[in-house]
Amino acid sequence: MKLGELLYRQGDFASARVELETLARKFPDSDYDEPALFLAAQSVSRIPTATAPDEAILLFEEVATGNGALAAQARLEQASLIAAQGNPLEANLVLDKILSSNPAAAMRAAARILESTQKWPEAIRVYETLAATDGPRSLEAKNRIKQLRLEHFLWDGE
Repeated sequence: MKLGELLYRQGDFASARVELETLARKFPDSDYDEPALFLAAQSVSRIPTATAPDEAILLFEEVATGNGALAAQARLEQASLIAAQGNPLEANLVLDKILSSNPAAAMRAAARILESTQKWPEAIRVYETLAATDGPRSLEAKNRIKQLRLEHFLWDGE
């Protein structure tokens, strides 16, 4: 695990992916299985090839279906990659999966997390989902949508 982390930090994402994915496959029920696979997926997503995003999405899916501690974060990473590929509707479906899975409190703040990473359209989509629920914070979500659209020049359909 340490070698994979080191390679990742040094920017050798291809080697980090091999090291981490090998670790996860070799010891499938260890404490390192999920974190190694998650970091391997992050490594793949940073490799500048045409197939890397799709490969990363598949690895994130494997982490997400494991229902471990990183499952919701893996879904969030998937949504980000899918949106970057120009498929915002498909990304929104992944975000809906996160919200419908009754995620931890930190993940329920998925819109704030997306804002902090400057993923404005994705954050707006999460706020739209919250606004549509007519819950106690739906008005706050609607106001935040307006504010983000004005601050970042985002209009409907973007």
